[in-house]
Amino acid sequence: MKPKQIILLVGILVVLAALVVLKQAKDKPASIEDAVKLTALMPEGVAKTDITKIELYAGGKPDEKVVLERTADAPDKWQAANHFNAPVAEKKITELLDALADIKGEPREQEVADEGLKDYELANDTAFHVAAYTNDPAKPACELLVGKSLANRQSFARFGESKNVYLIAHDVRAMAGLRGGENEAAPTPATWLDKGVLELDQAKLTRFDMKNPYKHLVLQREEKPEEKPAEPASAEGETPATPEPKEKQYEWKVAEGADGVELKQAGFMNCVRSLSKLNATDFADPAKKAELGLDAPAYTCTIAVEGQEAPIVIQGARQKPSDNGYILVPGREPERIYEVAKNVFEMLFGMETSMNSFELPGLTFQTDQAAQVAITQPEGNVRLAKEESGWKALEPAVALELQTTAADGIVRAMSTWKAAEYLTSAEGVDTGLDAPTRTITVTLADGSAHTLTLGKDSAFLDGVYARLDSNPAVLLVRRSDITRLFPALKDLFSRQLLDVAEEDLASITVERGGAKYELTSGPDGWKLNADGNEQPANSEAVEHLVAAITDAQAEDILFTETSLGGEPASVLRIRTAKGDENVVNFGVEKDNKVPVMLGTKLPVFALSSVDATELLPNAEALTPPPAEPAKPETAEPAPAGAIAPAEPATAAPAAAPAITVEPPAQAVSITPEIKPAPAPTPSVEVKPAPPAETPAAE
Repeated sequence: MKPKQIILLVGILVVLAALVVLKQAKDKPASIEDAVKLTALMPEGVAKTDITKIELYAGGKPDEKVVLERTADAPDKWQAANHFNAPVAEKKITELLDALADIKGEPREQEVADEGLKDYELANDTAFHVAAYTNDPAKPACELLVGKSLANRQSFARFGESKNVYLIAHDVRAMAGLRGGENEAAPTPATWLDKGVLELDQAKLTRFDMKNPYKHLVLQREEKPEEKPAEPASAEGETPATPEPKEKQYEWKVAEGADGVELKQAGFMNCVRSLSKLNATDFADPAKKAELGLDAPAYTCTIAVEGQEAPIVIQGARQKPSDNGYILVPGREPERIYEVAKNVFEMLFGMETSMNSFELPGLTFQTDQAAQVAITQPEGNVRLAKEESGWKALEPAVALELQTTAADGIVRAMSTWKAAEYLTSAEGVDTGLDAPTRTITVTLADGSAHTLTLGKDSAFLDGVYARLDSNPAVLLVRRSDITRLFPALKDLFSRQLLDVAEEDLASITVERGGAKYELTSGPDGWKLNADGNEQPANSEAVEHLVAAITDAQAEDILFTETSLGGEPASVLRIRTAKGDENVVNFGVEKDNKVPVMLGTKLPVFALSSVDATELLPNAEALTPPPAEPAKPETAEPAPAGAIAPAEPATAAPAAAPAITVEPPAQAVSITPEIKPAPAPTPSVEVKPAPPAETPAAE
């Protein structure tokens, strides 16, 4: 192809490309705003930088507002004005401001009546209100009312007193932490708060000095000694190669407070990671500093950071060991009191740190090696022995089935038990270990035994002071471990009251309040005999009573009681088809519990008053309901072509013979249906007669 032809072809292609671009621009669809004519809902001239305060509240709870304000000293920062001026998370407030500035609505309905607004959940008392203030702190520059949310994060809205309804592409309720359908729920400040306390580079943390009322623990980072590599062999006359410098390696060591206890590097590094980015759960009122115990804090954590001259000091206090804790960082302005989770508090001040970071004393043995378990406790002692058939209860000596799973659970908890904490010094601490409150001993098949001794509740940790075997160290057992090691006595035994099956019941007798009745089972069902009168029993009520008897479960077992404390107030007698009798004696109700004994055998059980009432219904509750009077029956209209029957006569005691009327073409059989009195009008059944037979030709 000649050069001139090539130039001409290129020119044509350029022109065609330009035409395509022009056509695409011409055919470009209109923006969604132009297509549906979206309306800007923020008043003209109000920019997000002009907004100085935002109030959010549910329409039905205007007094439970969240108030967010710009701070006076740093206008780009926000605070929760009605929640101790706690800092607001920058991301959250930016998201809300951007939404308000950009909010546009698709018109849905104009001048909607009050009843119609309810359908959109846009009535004043059901809508979610967002009021934005600018230069006038008493009057909002704009007020957005948000109604029903849709699945695609859209929602209905209107502005201020206007009753025009729009569809907006924002779910402001969700921004405020409320889920769909929570129209009556009030927003809370927690959704908006910046709860960060510390954020440090964990690689630069060099020392933790942790003090609590019973221990002073110091851990510090030290450089690992560099292992000298073997010198590589070199040829004669060659200069040995200089090894490249290696990056420094560090490890954590215990400087104070853990003599004889091994530090687990991986466990403590988990603590370092957690403490380098410390978050609160909420904020507390700074005016309550003394009330919370932070005027003379009993807990201190000092953190040294590489390259930072002054260490970071965190002070703490808490009301009870089972509660969350409160901390503050002295010297910060403004002074803030943070509430932190229980486990974070204990990690920060060396308690949870110990559990995760040290190899604390504990037990390890195979559960199938356990031969005996002995427990002493105020509620009653327990002695269990392993036999070929399983565990047997030697104490308490009661004729009850032992719950094997409960016995196995005690052994399993003991076989893996680890101390939660230790005291470096028990001086001045009343541990109560000189007069133990509980002990548990597991004896193994080889004759060895392990004993855990418990003293008083710890004043600092949610648990109890303890000693393992003959080790003098004072340890702590967590509360959750105690419930597994020392289950309630009632949970060791089956509390099924009666061992009878529904199909075996022959009679049930109830004596209560001077009255007596008997239910007997027969071929025709259950019969009720009360005051010498026998009648069929209410089958539904009897089924309920039978189910209550076969399923009856005691709420408690009163091992320390030896009687009902008097004559039985009520008696339930149950006979089986084999002639066996079970007698349940009921005592007097006290504190919504009824003492119960099976005959005169111990132990004494305790039934809830509700369960006891189900086992002792009144005779009236077991009588059949009164029969409803029969309604007169209306004869159905005869089909077309049928012969109307004559006026029906009074029904005779016995069924009348069929009356057959034979018309020339068709016969109709009319048979009155006789029903027992008092039905006044017999029903009439109209049937077409079979076709007449044709005589056979002779």
